[in-house]
Amino acid sequence: MFFGGSRGACSKPCATIKPMDPITIAAAAKVASSVDKSDGLLKRVLGPPADALGVALGRFVEARTQNVGRILENADTKLGARGDRPEKVPMRIAGLLMEDCSYCDEPIMVEYIGGVLASSRSGVSRDDRGAKWMKLVLQLSTYELRAHYIAYQATQLALRERNARRNWTDVNDAAAFGPMCIPYKDFMSAMDFVLGEPQDEIVSETVFGLSRAGLLDQFSLFTPLTFEVVHQRQSHPTGMLTFMPTVPGIHLFLYALGMGDLPISAFDDPEVNVPGLEGVACNPATLFVDVAPFTSEQMSERAQRAVSDALNHP
Repeated sequence: MFFGGSRGACSKPCATIKPMDPITIAAAAKVASSVDKSDGLLKRVLGPPADALGVALGRFVEARTQNVGRILENADTKLGARGDRPEKVPMRIAGLLMEDCSYCDEPIMVEYIGGVLASSRSGVSRDDRGAKWMKLVLQLSTYELRAHYIAYQATQLALRERNARRNWTDVNDAAAFGPMCIPYKDFMSAMDFVLGEPQDEIVSETVFGLSRAGLLDQFSLFTPLTFEVVHQRQSHPTGMLTFMPTVPGIHLFLYALGMGDLPISAFDDPEVNVPGLEGVACNPATLFVDVAPFTSEQMSERAQRAVSDALNHP
């Protein structure tokens, strides 16, 4: 069973039920009990139309139950062999799963909630740290979660490629390489926008939301010319996003992967295998110190272009 004890430890009556089924059934029973009560009120108040509404309500309950099942399957996959340990998830977190999380059906939400759930299994009964991360995930939009994952996956790939480990609890050491840089084209491609989504507004709101939550710091979006003039380094032709990772941002990243029980140093430790999330692909970021600098002649040319643009577009 997922929430406590070792798998296969249930008594004979449930021996033929899959390990996670009792939890899913319990979630369905809790929701269904309120539906039965509501069904009587629907018929009393609405009359014949209540039958059609009852069918719709039944489908709604089924959808919530399926959402819980997907989250449990995701968590079970991330647990692997750890799921056989005699541990449990605190009731505070289990309660969030049965209630608010049952409305979450987007794949990135399932990934993050499943990861937090897997990270929250513990042999210490009062270890409910996962509750705050679960609540944070529920407060963020699907766009914010995807952007968070892109930023930290790109950062992790860059640091591991360079073998550049940081002491994230030391502000000076964490900032030694300067901000992380992601080409605007790479970020937008990883966000996987579809026709009809207001991309610029979503990116602006998403960045603000992540910054407000303390998951990104010093975020900036530069046009190519602005980046080159301000930083005296070569920009990607589509512009650059720059940001500093934060300790809460790294913690959430590890929790989303089902690795929240590991120390923050695991983030850029090449000895620790960190799997990616399914369906979200991104390229490594570039450390600011590795962005090619300009020569004095190139800088003079860029400055003249900036002045010309300012005069022609006041």
